[in-house]
Amino acid sequence: MKLRYQIFMFKRLFLLVILSSLFFAPAALAQDTAAPIIPKNTYAKGEVAEILEDTVLDIEGYKQPYQKVKVEVTSGDDKGSFFEHEFQLPVNNRDPEKLHVGEKVVVVKVTREGESEFYIAEKYRLPSVIWVFLGFFLLAIVFGGWKGFTSTLGLGISLIIIVSFIIPQIVAGRSPVLISLIGGLFIMLFSLYLAH
Repeated sequence: MKLRYQIFMFKRLFLLVILSSLFFAPAALAQDTAAPIIPKNTYAKGEVAEILEDTVLDIEGYKQPYQKVKVEVTSGDDKGSFFEHEFQLPVNNRDPEKLHVGEKVVVVKVTREGESEFYIAEKYRLPSVIWVFLGFFLLAIVFGGWKGFTSTLGLGISLIIIVSFIIPQIVAGRSPVLISLIGGLFIMLFSLYLAH
């Protein structure tokens, strides 16, 4: 009985040391103090308003699908503004990769030295991602029942810990190894409890 108590107290002390080291961890100053000029990127949604050109270019014997489109920015500070973008498709192009009028896209506004340029980053796929996530969640519940639900809940809590604790602490300059260990400990505690 005394040995069990000693092991229990050792585990508590170990956990206390790990958690308290979070507050006393020195900042890792790996970043250079002279910050380079980094262009400011802002993201918004856009919609293809018009296809100006849709052709195939012949570049040194290779067929390169090419589109020039006019895009309207539909969210953010530049809502309502239009820009033109040249969109070159991969050589192994499939028709679904082409842009069509009315299609939603992710727009990037790059600002450097006071001048702004707009680009199409990619197609707007968030609704599809939400459907995939909901399908995964539903399949976990159907096949896993209550354990599937709690495992998915543990996955969500793990993601919250990573996004709200681990990444901000590392970006703030704290020790990545220590922060990852502490974050991993909390993820393990929640995930093991919820999944088993």
